[in-house]
Amino acid sequence: MEKVYDNNLKNILFINDCIEGYPQIASVRYENILKILKDKFNITVANDMQYGMFKSIYAKENFKFKTLVSKYTLRADMKNTDTNKKERFIRKTFIVEFWRYIKKNKIIFNYINRKFYIDLFRYIENNKIDLVLVSVPTIYGLYIVEKLKKEFPYLKIITEARDILDNNISGKREWVNKASEKILLKNSDGIIALTEGIKKHYNKNFKGPIEVIFNGYDLEKYEDCFPQSIGNKKTLIFSHVGSIYDGRNLKDTVKAINKFALDNNKECILNLVGSLDFKALEELRECEKFINKVNFKINYVGPLDNKKAIKYIKESDILIILTHKNGSDYAIPGKTFEYIGACRPILAVTKDTYLKNLIDNRYGQCAEHNSEDINSKINLICNRNYDFKHREKYSTKREVEEIYNFINILT
Repeated sequence: MEKVYDNNLKNILFINDCIEGYPQIASVRYENILKILKDKFNITVANDMQYGMFKSIYAKENFKFKTLVSKYTLRADMKNTDTNKKERFIRKTFIVEFWRYIKKNKIIFNYINRKFYIDLFRYIENNKIDLVLVSVPTIYGLYIVEKLKKEFPYLKIITEARDILDNNISGKREWVNKASEKILLKNSDGIIALTEGIKKHYNKNFKGPIEVIFNGYDLEKYEDCFPQSIGNKKTLIFSHVGSIYDGRNLKDTVKAINKFALDNNKECILNLVGSLDFKALEELRECEKFINKVNFKINYVGPLDNKKAIKYIKESDILIILTHKNGSDYAIPGKTFEYIGACRPILAVTKDTYLKNLIDNRYGQCAEHNSEDINSKINLICNRNYDFKHREKYSTKREVEEIYNFINILT
């Protein structure tokens, strides 16, 4: 049911990449938050049209901005080998670096969105906006915020920092992320940080208020979930829900599950629900050459809508998180809270400090980036029970209440 305007509520502009209905964790998060937030505010939305061309049902108005899209995306296709050969060639040349420069360039983004800015500015001139809430690490929302602050200096801006823009996790810093972080710091009146590590990073150069507010999961979607004993099961289902990119240790994880299946004479199934980039896909193809296909099956599902993805989560025995091998001292993936909501033990292959503090020995086990330790932690999970009775403190309802309170402080 479409949102009805209420004169008694404050008006916010929410800038995000996704809206509801897109097979991506950011879309799930948007819907979980907005379906509660819509009862507290009148919401106008601006989003990237490639992640939702239709009008969001939670928005009074929904403006669409454009971003450049390449034929060769990060996603790979198990079946389309010709495309992947072309992509491998292109990614080994200077072309990919040049494309990244063009795609993320602020001048180009602002130019192709001239009509978007005209329409949005006219709307703000004729409709009172009490606050702008922009969600990053997607940088385009920050370009929009910079233009808004110049045109309407009185607007209050809250930036929701789901990641650190100027990070070195991939081994190199991108100048565009460094520049975008400066825009964030200059134009924000307040910051919502998803972890203490993100808060610590932005506290160095930001003088305004920063509030740590964890992600959450939809209570209603997981109300039928309870902890289960899995030690005696003959068949174990492992699932990773979300995209897998270069630097995540898929190969060692597969090796570990394969060894576990053989050593314990169990049938194991690994569901990969989400996109794989071409390097992750190459790893997966290598894995299929050495696994024992009698005991172990890999099921590459690909991206799914939220309802179908949740079905895979609920039907799993162990849920997997793969973070970058380099590690970080700030990140907690959004899927973590969905997993906790499902009351399923978590196997996190990670060096990330805050993720380890949340998961290890509480909701599952964290393993080093090698197959021996991953295998050891799978065995440990199968012989332990985990207590999920306090999972409601990670619900979206709690998250939205904290966001609501922070917004009211600034308005």
